[in-house]
Amino acid sequence: MSATVNVSSQAEWQRILGSSTIVVADFYADWCGPCKMVAPTFESLSTKFSKPGKITFCKVNVDNQQPIASAHGVRAMPTFLIFKSGSVIETIQGANPRP
Repeated sequence: MSATVNVSSQAEWQRILGSSTIVVADFYADWCGPCKMVAPTFESLSTKFSKPGKITFCKVNVDNQQPIASAHGVRAMPTFLIFKSGSVIETIQGANPRP
């Protein structure tokens, strides 16, 4: 079973940001090759480190959730944003999984 939350609405996104101390968000697109390449690594981290109410991993499809992507200035895929208490503390662009 996947620990990753697929964000399906603005309301769900706000609920996640408000209910989890740390949120690790993968902004991706279905047509993005590098996104597909890094997806198993993201899923593995999610399975290993997710903790309800504390650490939430989620995926945001930029084509389906454009307002969310725009609000956070996402222009390249994949972009990973790490939030603490609702604020971005780290931005990582691109898919270069470390060995």
